[in-house]
Amino acid sequence: MKYDINGISLKSLDYEILEAFCHKLKIKHPEEIQLDKKAKIIRYKNHQFSYYFRVNQLIICEQKEDKIYTVGMGVPKSKNLKSNHGKVHTNRKILVVGGLALILGVSAFKNHSATLETPIELETEAPEIESQPIETQPILKNKPPEIIIETSTSSVENEQIITVAIPEIISKDYQRKKRAETDNLFGTRISKYATKYGLDASFLSALISQERADDYEEDKNLGQITDLACGRSYTCPIYQNGQLEGEEKVFLLPSFYDDYPLEDLETMGTFPNFTSEEQAVVQNAITHQRQGYTIYRKKDLVNNYELNIQITAIILADLIDEKQDLWRGAATYHAGSSRVAKDATYAALFDGIDNAQDPEYLLNIMRYFTEEDYQKGFTIILNGKQKVHYTLERTLKETQNEEAENTIRR
Repeated sequence: MKYDINGISLKSLDYEILEAFCHKLKIKHPEEIQLDKKAKIIRYKNHQFSYYFRVNQLIICEQKEDKIYTVGMGVPKSKNLKSNHGKVHTNRKILVVGGLALILGVSAFKNHSATLETPIELETEAPEIESQPIETQPILKNKPPEIIIETSTSSVENEQIITVAIPEIISKDYQRKKRAETDNLFGTRISKYATKYGLDASFLSALISQERADDYEEDKNLGQITDLACGRSYTCPIYQNGQLEGEEKVFLLPSFYDDYPLEDLETMGTFPNFTSEEQAVVQNAITHQRQGYTIYRKKDLVNNYELNIQITAIILADLIDEKQDLWRGAATYHAGSSRVAKDATYAALFDGIDNAQDPEYLLNIMRYFTEEDYQKGFTIILNGKQKVHYTLERTLKETQNEEAENTIRR
């Protein structure tokens, strides 16, 4: 797969990057490295790393919690090592995360290849962390790689507890049955992607129960992903065992592209059958694809339960991080970013989302809460590091009116 970073097309984890990676982790036998490009996993002995691209950086995350790796202070020059993989591209950086964030400017490797001839072992002792960039001792006569040690960590911070006063919601029998049906049919998939993206599985199940059609076999678009949600990108952190592992990046193409293959995307930016607005969306998708985003057509999302649940979770996680809150993120999922202020109060949202198709959207999600949901509350991970738990207090009275009594089934 090719990526475009700062306008330069290059292969993922090319030869020089692997050299730098081997040197920084002091790998004795680089031939034992296993690279799984599809899963974006690097394996070496009992160590496993995931990697992804972000802007002009390659991010590599060590998946073993009890190890912190030190870095070499320079890269020895090899006269015998020859590369047939092209020149090192300037301005590209590699970031290895394993309790510490390490940023290595790869441009310094342009004329200096890392030797893999001298056996060097993995180091597991943590270095002292400086708040400012440290000076390195050069081994090369020329300028050594710039190494910056930052105090960032992949650990999730302590839990923050927020008490939310919600209305006393009246659920209908069919709503309780529909939620049970959602859990029975799709609960495993919902739990899988909620865990992967730092969401609460019960809340996601309630949202999907509210969104999906009663006839799920006829309408597989469980999250009711529309064209309004497409034409843009979404990103969210990926977690494994509660620890930050990487980042999910997707771009959704609206239905106007449904009849065209994604393999031809690079050539479709000026396709005459598209309007100028549609061409702009395609060109935006091409740019994101070059930056490592996975591209989906709308029709791919609405005919596949698994993918639909995954994308629904990604969109919700992205919007929760955007609005810094579970409830505001859920309101944005329905109404759009422009209709939900980042500082909107819960009382205002529960009272009705201004100019939304369904002003009572959050209340209608609550109609699919179970008694266990009310007792346990909901827990999410915010911004890749902050665990937030919402406890629920049914202290507000729901307005009893004809509209509430005759809730329209979606």
